[in-house]
Formats: sequence, C-alpha cells, structure tokens
Amino acid sequence: MYLPFAKVFCKGRSFAASAQSTRTPLFVASTLATLTITALLMLSFGFSMVTPTQAAPNTLSEETFTLSTQIEQTNGRCTTHKDPVKLSWFYKPPSDMTKMLKNYDFVVLTRGDEKYMQQAKSAGKYPVLQYIRFDSIHDPCGQIYKPKGTPCSCSSKPFRNNVGWSSEDICDIRDNHQDWFLRDANGKIVVIDKMVVMDPGNSGWRNFWLSRLKQSQADGWQGIFMDNMGTKFFSHGYGDKALQKYPTIESYQNAVLNFLTKVRSEYFAPNNRKMYGNITVHWGHTPYYLKMMEQMDGSMDEFWAATKSGYYSVKSWEDRLLRAKESLKQGNVVMLTSQGTQSDLNRQRFTFASYLLVASPNTYFRYTNQDYAYGQFWLYDNYKAKLGEPLGDYTRSGNVWSRKFANGKVTVDPEKRTSSITLYNTDGGC
Repeated sequence: MYLPFAKVFCKGRSFAASAQSTRTPLFVASTLATLTITALLMLSFGFSMVTPTQAAPNTLSEETFTLSTQIEQTNGRCTTHKDPVKLSWFYKPPSDMTKMLKNYDFVVLTRGDEKYMQQAKSAGKYPVLQYIRFDSIHDPCGQIYKPKGTPCSCSSKPFRNNVGWSSEDICDIRDNHQDWFLRDANGKIVVIDKMVVMDPGNSGWRNFWLSRLKQSQADGWQGIFMDNMGTKFFSHGYGDKALQKYPTIESYQNAVLNFLTKVRSEYFAPNNRKMYGNITVHWGHTPYYLKMMEQMDGSMDEFWAATKSGYYSVKSWEDRLLRAKESLKQGNVVMLTSQGTQSDLNRQRFTFASYLLVASPNTYFRYTNQDYAYGQFWLYDNYKAKLGEPLGDYTRSGNVWSRKFANGKVTVDPEKRTSSITLYNTDGGC
C-alpha cells in the first residue's frame, strides 16, 4: 500500500489570452472542455492543482502518477517524462518477491537467498549483490574463550552473513590462526555482540576471506556488499578504542585500503564482479573515503540526510550531500538510505527531497528503519513523481537548496527541515 504525501505542488498551464493570441471561439471552447474533463479526472484520482503557496492535499494515490502521464513539448513532439527515482532493497528477503521486483531497482541479499537472487537476475536487476560482513565472523557459543583444542560444540549455527559460516571455522582459527584476530591496546580480542573482529592487515585472514567469497560467488552472485566498514575503527556499542596493531587512524586506514586493493585486483575486477560497501565516514575523512571508493564500485550511506532519530546540522547535512556528489563524479554508485518511522511523512519527504538533489542513474534511495523494517515494503506516492530529467546540478540560496527538472523543481531547507516537490504538468501538457 502506498502512503500519501503532501508538499507536491502542481502548476496549471495558463490559457489566458494575450496581445499575440489569435485563438478562435471554437478553439477556446475546445480548450475549456478539455480543462473541464481534465479537472474532473484529477479530482477523481485525488489530485488537485495548487500554487506553491497553497497547502497541498494529503490524499495522493498511486494511480495519479501512473495515469497522469507527464509530457513536454520538444520541437513539436511530446516526450514522456522519465521517473528519476531509483529505489534499493537491502538486505532481507522480501515477503513478496514480485512486489519487490516491481518497485525496487537495486538488490542486495544474503548467502542462502540464492532462489531470490536468481529471480532478481531473471527480472533484469544488475548487479545482484551478496551481503557479507567485512569486519568479523560469528561466534554464537564463545568458542574463542575456550582452551586450544576444545571440540567445537555449539547448538547454534553461525550466521550466514559472514565468511565463517562453517561451525568449525571459529575453532580452527582459534587453534591455528590467533594472529587473524584484531586486538585492542591491551591485547584482548575485540568481540562485539558475538561477532569476532578480524585483522584487515593480516594476509592469511584476507586470503581466507577471499577464498570463501570465491565459493559463494560461484552460486551466481554478481558481486558483494560489505557491511560494517568505516574510515577508522569504530563500532556501535564498542566505541572508539585503541588497537594494539594500529596505534594511529592512518595505520588502520592503510590496512583496510590495502585489503580492498588486493581482493579487487586478485579476483573481483578480473571476474567482473562488483564491490560495494556500507561505509561509516567520520568527520573530516571524506578524502580517505574517496580513496576507498577508487577500489570499489559503490557505497551506502545508511543515515542519509538525517540521523537515526534526529537531524543533522546544516553543515553535516551539506557534508553528506557533497560527499555523495564527489563519489558520483568518480563514477561510483551511491545508495542513500534514510531511517525513520513509517508514518513520519515530514521526515520521509525531507530525506527523499534531499536524495533528489543528487538523483542520477547511479543514485538509489530507501526510507526505512534498520531496527525492524529492512524486510518491509514502505512505498510512498512521491516515489512516482515524474519530475523528468535533471536540468543540471543543485543550487543554493541561503539555507535553501534547489534543483530543476524537466517537469518540476525540488527544494530543501536543512535548517528548517522542510522540503517541497513542484510538478509543472499533471495532465500531459500538450
């Protein structure tokens, strides 16, 4: 079910006579009849024409955008406006695969979801990526705390979202590859929520990681989506703690960059498989992030345009906007994911309009909630706004950012946290 949205303005075309008008009475009568029919059709679908200063109704239906094709007059021809909106699905299998494939353009799933992966590929989605933890392996029974040689006995199986998917993996690494573990400044193995963090600078670990992905990629995946990446070592619930092997941020950054460079050159690039990641970019680290993106094909900002439950300062909001723009310039794909609640329409509109400022063939959006909704369909009517092709980059006037499209305009005020989408034609136009 599509949720309604407000703040979509539709400017009616003017048919007032002018000094150069040579319209005949028959033409005027025909025009008035057309306008009357158009108005009745628009009312039947819950769409009203208002000026940008008027309040827009909150009753827009899916059919409005589907049936009211937007067209423009170009050299005597009518050209259908294209929908600039592209949505991403990440990373739980959907309850309704047909519905997902109809509405979402970019797909990330997990090992074990090969049935869904094949359906997405058959529907023409590309690339369909395998979700994988970049940083750690799962230890559901705390095997790393047991003495060397202790049999690997656990009633729970490891998660399939990491390369340590065999029940024996954690015990084998504990007994034979202690140097693969990442340790804090006191020499203690870093463990976060039963996920054992690994050393990105260890070649043995890197080779194991890559060997496992070669196995899973052979099932038909077209690349990987690496989660829990960052421009420095940091994890929610663990904090920003010092590491034994990497006393400086730069040393950890170099280890990660070398990891990416190696696996890309050894396997992913030669085999035309894509590398994407969910990257936390810390303040001032955009230059390093762009270096990472030289070794990757795309990234996700999981807190686009707003924090998990609040909002950014204007400066922080703009920093994310500029980072997305620079990444797109490098030829990367950018997945912009915003967090919120399903009924918070103001927040959805604001984050979505922020996305439209950098919308492109390589930019994807999703409004969701990471705590419970990655497997849910949250579809909003403004996703169907046929704005047409962008007519250039966004511009700024004070604290208002705007961008023009072939059939409309988008504005965002990150200070007031407001936004608007203006459509020029709702009935075809020509």
